[in-house]
Amino acid sequence: MRTRTAAPTLALLLALLGLPPARAFAQAPGFAEILTPTPGAPLEGLVTIIGTADHPAFDRYDLAFAYDPLAADTWFPLGEPTATRVQRGTLGLWDTQHLSPGTYQLRLRVFLDNGAVLEHTVGGLRVGLPTVTPPATGPRPTASPTPTPTATPLPFPSEAEAASSADPVLLSVGIGGLTAAAFLVLLAVYLPLRRGLALWAGDLRMRRVLRQDQRRRRARP
Repeated sequence: MRTRTAAPTLALLLALLGLPPARAFAQAPGFAEILTPTPGAPLEGLVTIIGTADHPAFDRYDLAFAYDPLAADTWFPLGEPTATRVQRGTLGLWDTQHLSPGTYQLRLRVFLDNGAVLEHTVGGLRVGLPTVTPPATGPRPTASPTPTPTATPLPFPSEAEAASSADPVLLSVGIGGLTAAAFLVLLAVYLPLRRGLALWAGDLRMRRVLRQDQRRRRARP
């Protein structure tokens, strides 16, 4: 079982000197460090916090978030303090789904046996805000002049092309008109011819009847 004799002695010494029992030190790489999210990163939904919380005199660590810029030193804890060391791993989870859109900061504190506190803060975290695209660098593209279109004369179609490209509807109408005209001509010739043939046939029948009648008369005694 680990003993903590140094912490009460240090706390008593600080009290006699009129100093607070614990003070935060600047972040030391490899002891208290947030690797992700990085400063200014856009956040959405459930965010995994990756980093390191470790020290030879490690006691526990905790996570908290606040508005950025900080207002009245108000921090909101992310769960309970953790007494397990973490080396470049998952420190905790941060559910940003129900946060109002804005800019936030994230804090990691590592508490030591001697009462000291190591702290690392990541700011400018954007929740529910549009992603800022940096302006493009380099020379601006120059607009090339647009060439003026020139009119190209169209070739006249040949007679064969004109005949092949004729409207099929007009062709069908022309053929139909010729057929109707030919039918009318034939009808004009056929009707008088039919009438003449009918008269000729009637005359033949009449002559045949007269001949038969004459034969009957001659045959009578």
